[in-house]
Amino acid sequence: MQASSKRWIAVLLVIVAVASLGVVNASVFLYRSLTGNVQVTDLTSLTESNLGNAGMACTGFYIKGATSGNTVSNDYQLPNAGTNAPDANWSVGASGYNGLKVTLYNPVCQWTNTSDGTTNTLYGHAHFDFNLTNGAWYFQDVLGFGYPKAITSPSPVYVWINVNQSLTDSNIVSAELIIYKTDGTTTTQVASIDLKSTGITSTPITLNSGEALQIDVMINATGSVTSDSFTVGFYVSSSSSEQPR
Repeated sequence: MQASSKRWIAVLLVIVAVASLGVVNASVFLYRSLTGNVQVTDLTSLTESNLGNAGMACTGFYIKGATSGNTVSNDYQLPNAGTNAPDANWSVGASGYNGLKVTLYNPVCQWTNTSDGTTNTLYGHAHFDFNLTNGAWYFQDVLGFGYPKAITSPSPVYVWINVNQSLTDSNIVSAELIIYKTDGTTTTQVASIDLKSTGITSTPITLNSGEALQIDVMINATGSVTSDSFTVGFYVSSSSSEQPR
């Protein structure tokens, strides 16, 4: 009997200890940590001689070959693209403009031509403002997206296009970005992006050094639209094996 009593006491002590630990856990925390350090290199003061070191960070939106508003001059680094950007914004008197206005923001890469000292800029963000009448509209080559010729590594790069936010107004029957790739000599359609549906391209667009994308826009509306908007992400990678999220 005495040995049996001792066993029961031992069991009770274990139970009490476990119960006590459960109570303590309510105010005890396990700790892990994550630290980070951020360094940023400004690529907006390059020259042609060191442009090649920028890598795929020097990809972005631009206008070249237009009657005005060019962000890239007569430079061999990139082909003409966005050639109709200022012409799309055409005036109809007192009612303002009836067409498309293109605005570029956030310079991400800028270099100076050795020959004439002109400055060339690629941008991280482009914005379209549409002011249309009902019916079908097509705007050809109103924006460029390119990768300068001097950058040989990595090459090619891969561009994934993702409609993060789509147009939802039912009066907009259809809306698309029609995208062509050009090297200045040959131009080929490579994608059609539906702006009425969210989602990412199933395969990326391959972009070699010295190539660019020319972006067209098509919108067809059957009635008035007070305001509707879309957001499209251009994701650039050195690999074609994994989609961005």
